[in-house]
Amino acid sequence: MVAAQFLKDVSDPYNRRARVFPGFIVTLPISVLVVVLVTTKPAWWSGLVLLLGASGASYFGTQLVRSAGRGREQALWASWGGAPTTQLLRFRGAQNRVAVKRRHDQLARLFPDLPLPDEAMEAADPRLADEHYETATRALISRTRDRAKFERVFDELCQYGFRRNLWGCRGVGLWLAAVALAATLVLGVLSALHVLDLS
Repeated sequence: MVAAQFLKDVSDPYNRRARVFPGFIVTLPISVLVVVLVTTKPAWWSGLVLLLGASGASYFGTQLVRSAGRGREQALWASWGGAPTTQLLRFRGAQNRVAVKRRHDQLARLFPDLPLPDEAMEAADPRLADEHYETATRALISRTRDRAKFERVFDELCQYGFRRNLWGCRGVGLWLAAVALAATLVLGVLSALHVLDLS
């Protein structure tokens, strides 16, 4: 079942680019260690390592990066001053108010039932204005889900997902790298003592 879900994730372009690839990067130190262990003697040790690898380590990696990336997204946006799309719709802090007004006009044509605040309304209640911007953004996202029609949007979404997920699990990646390094040192000692044959 785990293998089937992993194959499904790999076949989906977004999952592959935004979840599977970061998962491979995060688990790479452990994967390299597994390759070394599979080629060691005795044979029972290789079998045990193969069993553990087949139990879903790669699938675990994809789920780990997805959860870590989404879990840290709000903190990331807070450090930026809000979601990038919200910032693009704000008058406050905008370097080009004409461009912001143009975005508002375009969204008003697409969604006449979702009025966006003008500059004075935004200044009077910035929090409510951000809620309007977030609602408009969600509505726009729902209209751009066609990957073939909005290929550029999809590509940017994949790039963002890859970076967000990889950033979100950097702590786990460092921890796994430390574990792999420690295990490599232990294997080196065991090989020197002729307990394991790593040749």
